[in-house]
Amino acid sequence: MGRIYAQLQDKARDGLIPLDVMYEITYRCNLRCEHCYNAPSKALKEMTTAEACHALEQIAAAGGFILTFTGGEPLTRPDFFEIAAAAKSFGFALALISNGTLIDDAAADALAALRFMDVSITLYSLKPEIHDAITRTPGSQQRSLAAIERLRARGLKTTMRSVIMKKNLSGYKELVAFAEQRGIRYILDPSVSPRADGDPAPLACGVDDPDLAAVYADEAVKYPIDDMPRQGEMRAECDAARSICHIDPTATFTPASSSH
Repeated sequence: MGRIYAQLQDKARDGLIPLDVMYEITYRCNLRCEHCYNAPSKALKEMTTAEACHALEQIAAAGGFILTFTGGEPLTRPDFFEIAAAAKSFGFALALISNGTLIDDAAADALAALRFMDVSITLYSLKPEIHDAITRTPGSQQRSLAAIERLRARGLKTTMRSVIMKKNLSGYKELVAFAEQRGIRYILDPSVSPRADGDPAPLACGVDDPDLAAVYADEAVKYPIDDMPRQGEMRAECDAARSICHIDPTATFTPASSSH
């Protein structure tokens, strides 16, 4: 599968085909994470259901293949599953990045019915007090954990995503063990960005370079490769606007996402 996907990447790159699409479907979120890059004052204007479906149909016609829904929290949009179903009908392979707190049994069933190829759930700590302090939302850790188990119970490929920050740095090994014990992929992300309006406040949450280097040097931490990895000779050029693209809630297309 990796070799086939590498060939697709090469063709997409040479033909300027948007093979991988990141769709930031909404700026809205039900959590208030202290490191969030979306500005509180950011406009909430977003495409209607019909506009979103039309945009995705156009991207599919241009050769779009993998579509990752992100936000904000994608499931805050009442029409999320309607848009996802339309995207599936256009031939996209679907993925989702979510905080998981809105994935109840009905939502998990819907994700399974649409055969999402991957659902990433953000988990900051196995200690509720740390996770909930980061999200500034009591009970959020319990709901995120429940979402992971619901997805696994339905046979959906699940990824645990963790932004490594000062507050949760001491617990990264426990997060890795949690993922490995369940046989799920994990991503430890050190990226903390200024807010979209230029406010540098989130940067105070980031880990200092020496501490971050220690995490990456830890032999107990493995960095699993996706099922469809990049293979072949390394390239110096970026794939932005060549085989990947980003679309925001207002239908603005950019070469790639500026956020993590």
